[in-house]
Amino acid sequence: MTHLDTLSIKFPDEAVRRVNPLAFSHDHTTDPETGVTTEKWKAKAKWMPIGVSQLHHVPGSGGHVVMSAKVLGQDYLDGINPNNWDRGFHAISEIIDIDTKALWDYDPIINRCDTTDNISLEALGASHREVCEALKAAKSNSRFIVYPYQSKTEMGVVLKGTQKRDKNRLLCYDKRLDLLKSDNRDFLKSIPNPIKMLKDAEGITRVEVNHTTYSSMRARFKVSQNTLQGIMGSHAKVNHDFLKKAMGQDTKVLTLFSEYESMDITPWDFIRVKGMESIYNHCERDEMQMRQFLKQLFGERFNYYFYKSAMPLKDLIKKIKAKDAGFEQGRLSHIIIRLLSELEAA
Repeated sequence: MTHLDTLSIKFPDEAVRRVNPLAFSHDHTTDPETGVTTEKWKAKAKWMPIGVSQLHHVPGSGGHVVMSAKVLGQDYLDGINPNNWDRGFHAISEIIDIDTKALWDYDPIINRCDTTDNISLEALGASHREVCEALKAAKSNSRFIVYPYQSKTEMGVVLKGTQKRDKNRLLCYDKRLDLLKSDNRDFLKSIPNPIKMLKDAEGITRVEVNHTTYSSMRARFKVSQNTLQGIMGSHAKVNHDFLKKAMGQDTKVLTLFSEYESMDITPWDFIRVKGMESIYNHCERDEMQMRQFLKQLFGERFNYYFYKSAMPLKDLIKKIKAKDAGFEQGRLSHIIIRLLSELEAA
């Protein structure tokens, strides 16, 4: 299900039921060639509820609003989703009254949005610091740059694309620290139970992705049009897919690195272990069958290679069996694998 932290959306004049002129400052522009004058109304800051940053109205042509999930109040951490998207429009009803049913049917264009997922640190088996370290270490796509940040008031990492046209950016950060910033002081004061919200945020790391162009939204949400119904009805795993792209590695590759990190051996010895594991699998993971095969393979040199060589075959078999018994995967790679898994399930 789609969860948004920020939503920028147009609304048609057909969905406008009532406008409060006193809540707007009025501006007029005249086209020098045609002489046509257009009115553009901008909502006054003192009228706008917490969570709404921009609200414009052009009489007879509809308008445009930019809102964050803060319009949901106590339910902020849920994000704007298919079950509550209309609450943001109810929040601005004293400024402009929008018929949300008519708005849904009209299916207006979404100009930009930020997708968000709350991932349990317990599910990752990691701390915020370890998640940030894992993202920094695992990134291998040269088209993304990692910007970690940490202070007493914030902790997170930004994966920013080098492409100029699209704002390719993923953030992963400590949501509780973010809520404690001075920018969010008024918001916390406005909700019934800020202590509960901070407690709920304490055990999560938040993953967000910015979507700033029509083409990127269509591609990432897997929809033909970046409209209200299209984005809200999308089942695409947007943040999962974006993180996988930014990492530049398939989960299978990460698993290999995870195995290597856990075994404390040289790269060449790891290759030998994986080769031996392939033989072990062909022998139906039966050690006696494997020893018989190796005896036939090495002949009279079997004892040397099995017991005395620089990397004895018996030690390789031990490492394979240790892995079968649940040998712990490399810490950082394992965190990324779990993070991708949680994002896919979100």
